[in-house]
Amino acid sequence: MRNCGVRLHVVEQQIDSESLDGRDLFGMLATLADLNAQFVAANTNDGLASARVRGRIGGRPPKLNDHQIRDLIRQHADGIRVPALSKKFKVARSTVYRLLSLAHLEDHPSRPGPLELPSPGGSHSSKIGNISA
Repeated sequence: MRNCGVRLHVVEQQIDSESLDGRDLFGMLATLADLNAQFVAANTNDGLASARVRGRIGGRPPKLNDHQIRDLIRQHADGIRVPALSKKFKVARSTVYRLLSLAHLEDHPSRPGPLELPSPGGSHSSKIGNISA
């Protein structure tokens, strides 16, 4: 505050941020405020860890259960389009796309095999994704 030209003068307690005693008092108050913030953060983290141990997780509950998600994916595979699924299950289209994307990732390995490219000579192939070339 001092670097910005701010000066605080508390008339009733006769505390001035320009005096040595005032600067010391504000320094102690800042230290106590920082300590309080650290206690709050530690208590919050302890509470979250305790809740996780009890099987509680934060956040909004999912809109669809596992059975509904499997049904949505099956119906999409049967040819029903995303807007219709969105209306039927009463979720946003982005939710349908996200669920379909997650299902696709589960069905396919997250790390594809090497991409085979023909070599310039035509007889051998290079593998991109592996160290060999």
